[in-house]
Amino acid sequence: MGINIPRWGLWGGDGDKNPPADTSGRETGKLPPASPIPRPLEKSKDRDITELQSFFITRVVDFISYPIMAGLVEGIVAGKVFQEGTNLIIGQISKGVDFKDTRNDLASVVDRVMPFAEQNKLLDEKLDRPKEEAERQIEELKQANETVNKYAKVPWWKYCCLPCYQGKLHSKKEKIARTTSLVIPYTIARDVKETLSTVRDISQGKQFNRLCDAPVNPGITVGLDIPLNQLKYWILNRAVSVHVLTGLAGSGKTTLATLLCWDHQVRDKFGENIFFFAVSKTPNLVNIVQKLFRHCGLDEPRLVDSEDAVKQLTSLLKKIGESGPVMLVLDNVFPGLESFVETLQVQVPDCKILITSRVVFPRFETLSLGPLSNDDAVTLFCHFAIPNDGRKITNVPRDEQYVQQIAQGCWGSPLALQLIGGSLCGQHITMWKKMVKLLSKGHSIVESNNDLLNRLQNVLEDALEDKPIIKECFMDLGLFFEDKEIPVAALIDMWTELNNLDDDNIEGMSFVHELDNLHLVNLAVSREAASHIDNYYNHHFVTQHDLLKEIAIHQARQEPYEQRTRLIFDVNENSWDQQNRQNTVVRTLSISTDKMSATYWSNVVKAEKVEVLILNLHTDKFIVPECIKKMTNLKVLIITNYNGFHFAELENFEILSCLPNLRRIRLQQVSVPSLCMLKNLRKLSLYNCKTRLDFQSDTISISELLPNLEELSVDYCKYLKSLPAGLGDITSLKKLSITRCINFLALPQEIGNLENLKVLRLGSCAELEQIPTSIGKLVELHFLDISGCPSLDTLPEEIGNLHNLKELHMTDFSSNTLPESITKLKNLKHLICDQEIAECWEHFKPSLPNLIIEEAEIKLFITL
Repeated sequence: MGINIPRWGLWGGDGDKNPPADTSGRETGKLPPASPIPRPLEKSKDRDITELQSFFITRVVDFISYPIMAGLVEGIVAGKVFQEGTNLIIGQISKGVDFKDTRNDLASVVDRVMPFAEQNKLLDEKLDRPKEEAERQIEELKQANETVNKYAKVPWWKYCCLPCYQGKLHSKKEKIARTTSLVIPYTIARDVKETLSTVRDISQGKQFNRLCDAPVNPGITVGLDIPLNQLKYWILNRAVSVHVLTGLAGSGKTTLATLLCWDHQVRDKFGENIFFFAVSKTPNLVNIVQKLFRHCGLDEPRLVDSEDAVKQLTSLLKKIGESGPVMLVLDNVFPGLESFVETLQVQVPDCKILITSRVVFPRFETLSLGPLSNDDAVTLFCHFAIPNDGRKITNVPRDEQYVQQIAQGCWGSPLALQLIGGSLCGQHITMWKKMVKLLSKGHSIVESNNDLLNRLQNVLEDALEDKPIIKECFMDLGLFFEDKEIPVAALIDMWTELNNLDDDNIEGMSFVHELDNLHLVNLAVSREAASHIDNYYNHHFVTQHDLLKEIAIHQARQEPYEQRTRLIFDVNENSWDQQNRQNTVVRTLSISTDKMSATYWSNVVKAEKVEVLILNLHTDKFIVPECIKKMTNLKVLIITNYNGFHFAELENFEILSCLPNLRRIRLQQVSVPSLCMLKNLRKLSLYNCKTRLDFQSDTISISELLPNLEELSVDYCKYLKSLPAGLGDITSLKKLSITRCINFLALPQEIGNLENLKVLRLGSCAELEQIPTSIGKLVELHFLDISGCPSLDTLPEEIGNLHNLKELHMTDFSSNTLPESITKLKNLKHLICDQEIAECWEHFKPSLPNLIIEEAEIKLFITL
């Protein structure tokens, strides 16, 4: 005999079909009378599963009991069938009861894992890593989520299918668990090994300087889809090798060129053979060629002139082209490079060259980048003025008339939209009304168009209203070389002396942050070196869009020459037209030069009241002119060499001894000369310099040359091995920083004589092997940094005598042994180290009740 069980069953089935209406079995007497089926109210159809458990059990008994009793004559056989059937039934009932918990568990897993999977995919794209595994995991999570949503609400008449549904949900959950437990650990292990391999290669001196890579892929690219597709078509399909992208300053040329470099189709064709160069107004072909050689890990060739540079570049590009097609991007090109480009066009015909420029090059195929459409302008404006990141709240909705009016007033200029939108972000509605009124007076936006310049000047004046010091700081940014990072430390030195600020750098850094908040600069940090005590900003830089720099220079030159407080001269421009006129009020003087003749310098003496002198060099040798000794009010001297990777030789440096008020000197990428008598110098900063004979005089001790020095900062000077003899006799010294000097060997024993030293930084000195025992005499020391010194494996017992030490950095300290004397550091409050050292310190923590231990996030012994 058999049981007439419907196809949709008790504990399985399609789940998408309605129960059959046929009840013939019951009418003919083959099945027992059905138990009453509850008829819930319409609003109760989605009742909890547990409320209907008794209903299912009753239905199961109805289906099973009748045939078993009717077949009692089979006896033992029927009993065995009944036992197996009962076990199966109980198992399926349990699955049905577990359905809700399984569904909720799977939903929770998807919610928690999906953000990490999406972040991993973004990081893989950013790092140009294979993203198939991340995409596969996201697809599994999406399928699981779809299954959860599909069974979010199960009608009561399908409750008999719950065991089947529970099985599907459980299967999805198990699949995600397998991926998480098996695939991800292997992925993590691979990434860790690649990181360790990179660190090892860096420590062995291998080159990983991707100097010619494109900038970071921009986050928002409103209105650039059509020109991007046009450029892609030219680059990928046209036989023409040179293309020019032109447009007004701030129109998005560099952004579009960057997008092209990161486009997947473009990268599929060119691979790693995409090279990006920021050319600037005064291009140096020798530097471009040497930079590409370094990018490829090759030794720099000795180049005689530009003609030799072109030959070497042609040869290198041909060699690179053997591995695949090559694309060069020359960003921000000015007239004068046409012959260079044409030479490459002839010699390396397979090389694609993209030029971005504010001017048109009629010889080459050109794409002009026009203003944004009104809709795109509104979108971009809202991105900066009304961000959806939750950082600021504004009461101006997106469809407010002020949004339309202000966006239209920016005339489709992306830079103007960014500046104006950023300045209004979070502002009251009255500020928006004021901006509408202000913009109604202008017409256009470009440097070559007076309407653009006037409009942006009005915007800047409004942004800097009632902020006279911040306005002066913004104007000072025009003193530095175009298209280069500006060291924050140099700005603070200058502003401290011009505004009589305290030496703690707090006010100066607040000016930088305010400029950054106003979108007038972009602040970048190459390495975090945060301190609770010392305000150290050697790793901070600001960049400024060239349009803003031009506005600053333009405004500086609008005043009558005799009344200007800052003078900006460029030997390569006609900016010396008024040098014969007297100026008695100028406070800052900036001169950019690749060769300075006596004719030019003889006229600078008419600006004798200068307090800050900035020399932007582009040469291998520079002779400090005699006329500088007449600048008796000079307080700050900043000399920066931008001539590739060469160190500029400074001659006639001793003339500075005639400047009685000189308090701060900053030298960057120069060969440090023998020091002269600088009795009032308070701070000496050397950044990426070549030190000769430890920059000391042959006959006079450094303590006699710099008797009142309070701060010495030497950063990234790889030739420095030791400090000048006699440094320990400069008892006025308060801050000593020797950082990223990879060949620095040891501190002198006389360091203990620095009785007023409060800050000692020795970070990332790879060869530093020991700390002298005399360090225990530095009773005023508040801050000590010995992070990133892998050769340093011991600390002297005398370190316990630093009773005033409040902060200690020792990340990547190579030993797990600490001297017992550290229990005497009762005033130590902050310790920054890695996990291994933190565990060692925990042993001493009962003796140091005020100590807070912070584990460092990054563990690289050197950062360039």
